[in-house]
Amino acid sequence: MLQHRFDVWSSGGNLTSNIYYDFNERQELEYSFTVGMSEIHRETERWNATLFVEMERKAIPVYHLMVEAIEGIEAAKPLMTVEALRSANSHLKGIFKYFFDNLTDSNISRELWMAYVQGPHGWALDGMDGVSGGQSLVIRTVDAFLDIQPFPALEVEGLHLPRPQRNWLNTLREYNIRAASRNSNYKDVDAELEGMVKHLRIWRMGHMRRMVAYESIPRPERQKMTAGRSLVAEDIAPDEDAMVHHLTEQLALRLKQTK
Repeated sequence: MLQHRFDVWSSGGNLTSNIYYDFNERQELEYSFTVGMSEIHRETERWNATLFVEMERKAIPVYHLMVEAIEGIEAAKPLMTVEALRSANSHLKGIFKYFFDNLTDSNISRELWMAYVQGPHGWALDGMDGVSGGQSLVIRTVDAFLDIQPFPALEVEGLHLPRPQRNWLNTLREYNIRAASRNSNYKDVDAELEGMVKHLRIWRMGHMRRMVAYESIPRPERQKMTAGRSLVAEDIAPDEDAMVHHLTEQLALRLKQTK
């Protein structure tokens, strides 16, 4: 039923079904893995979900500004586009700051995160990937807007991203504002777009450092699995250390692609 509702293929769940829609009107998790556990268990799960949801709430103005920026290009009003992009960059800085200010061990315990939060969300019983930070709409939106290759790859977006999200991302990709600006020789627009790339690169550098620390906690039950790239081939990751190394390489590659 959920797969039909969200128009996704994976039976392993996704960020939208498991996180975005899990808060009730009291801003409490309706479905929780940590009921009856200690406060630190419950806070780790709550903060993990809150980070994603609050980033999306804060990103709503960015989405509107991206549309406004495109409208400026289409109307041959580069100043309109520059102002929209400048405002979008300011919002993005705030979103990324919120992420790093709150992704702390006091909010999200490194010792508990993999075992009690990400593990149950991310590792599906049928061997199909579940929830992953790679499904974050705001990050995928910035990638699409800047014409940066998606990861996980475009062809697997249907596994986890609902159709409205896929339509939005594909619309941004098809327009390709960077190419449109270059073709119009809008140097000031190009500069603001490069500023957005810089913000995304800084976020990815910080994200890589933080997530390797969380993923490195020993959890032998994961069977060489990790968020977003759950089933890793035996020859690539024969043990946990190799899996963490593989994850680090994937994140470093993503940083390299952000240009």
